[in-house]
Order: sequence, then structure tokens, then C-alpha cells
Amino acid sequence: MEESWSGGQGLNRVLKNSLYSLIKEHRDLFLSLLIEMDYPNIKNHDKFVEKLVDLLGSLNINDDFYLEFLRKILKSYRERKLTLLENNEDRIAIGDYSTFYINLIITYPNANHIFDHELYIEEILDANLKEILGHESIKYKFVDSKDERLVQVSDLIIGILRYWMDFLELVNIKNLGEILSKISESQKNNLKKFQEILLYSLEISTGFKHGIGSNDFELKISYFLEYNFS
Repeated sequence: MEESWSGGQGLNRVLKNSLYSLIKEHRDLFLSLLIEMDYPNIKNHDKFVEKLVDLLGSLNINDDFYLEFLRKILKSYRERKLTLLENNEDRIAIGDYSTFYINLIITYPNANHIFDHELYIEEILDANLKEILGHESIKYKFVDSKDERLVQVSDLIIGILRYWMDFLELVNIKNLGEILSKISESQKNNLKKFQEILLYSLEISTGFKHGIGSNDFELKISYFLEYNFS
């Protein structure tokens, strides 16, 4: 929305953060609306906007300046097309994850990329490599994780990161310090080692920290990385 960018990227992220927090709190209501309207393939734009505005109005958001601001912006979109929400598949938010692979390869063109087998992704990359990446000299391959120790280790690391991020997503930042202060000595030592690995990775390259988290989630990550486990 043009209006959200008028205040710069900071305002845009704050609006998204407020909306994301509201959606988390009332997930079933928002999911019902998206399913009803075949999101992200909206056929009736004004009806979708109207229902979204009504839903925001019913949730008593008047004490949240940013949500009220967003609701007023949405009202102006009743008669306008939402160009990114048409000509998509009904109720399919993400068709495939090939863009994540492509983005990684483009971001680090000099690296040797080794991925676990994903047949559909392999077919997309192999068929469109030059068109997507601009050249064919990128070094990447897909392997069977059973034969690659480092891929197996990567899976374990991703598993740990997933549980860590799930924890941060669920906890309120106001309670995060209290929770960390009450963990056992063994947990404290393990989390301190984990924290040190994350910080060391960021010293090597900030590119290792890549995601689309909300402002609140980013604050929780920063709090964890700066927490004194001693």
C-alpha cells in the first residue's frame, strides 16, 4: 500500500508488526476469512476489503494507533484492485519453495551449494537455470542426505534453530528475561554455548541471519543474543 510507505520502511514494518500480532491473537477468525475468500486468489476485492475492515473494527483496536491507521487505509481500497491477490491459485499461499533456493544461490554465487534432494525444486532449477540466475556457472548440487554427513548435521542444526525460534515466537518479550533467569545451570551453560555460536556466525557474515520476522520477533532475537548467561 502506497500510504504505508509514505512514512518510510519503518512505518511499513510497524504496521505489519501490529497486524501480525493481531492475527496471532485471533488466528481462527483471520483464517476463516482467508479460506472463505480463496486467499490469495481474491475474486471479489471490495468484499474482501469490506470484511477485513469489519473484522478489524470488531476487535476493539481503537487503542492501537497503527491498527486504526491501517483500517482507515484499507477503507480506501474498497474500489481498488489488489494486484498481488489475483490470478493466483485458490487457497495456496506458497506454491513451491524454489525461490528460497534461488535467492540463496544468487546471494552467494561463489559458494558451493549442497542441498538435500527435492525433485520438484531440482526440475525448476535445472530447466530455468540460465534464465533465473543469469548464467550457468553457479555451483550447486542435490544429494541424498544419507550419503552426506554435513547435510545430516545441517538438518540437526535447523531442528535446534526451529525449536529456539518457536520458543521465541510463543513467549512475550516482557517475560523472556524472567524465563531465562529461572533455567537450570545445565540449561544456562547449553544456551550460552548456543548464543556464542550464533554470535560467532554473525561475525563471519550477517548473511547467516536471514528471515522475515516481525519487529517483535527481531527484538526477542536481539534480547537473547545480548542476554548475560554468566
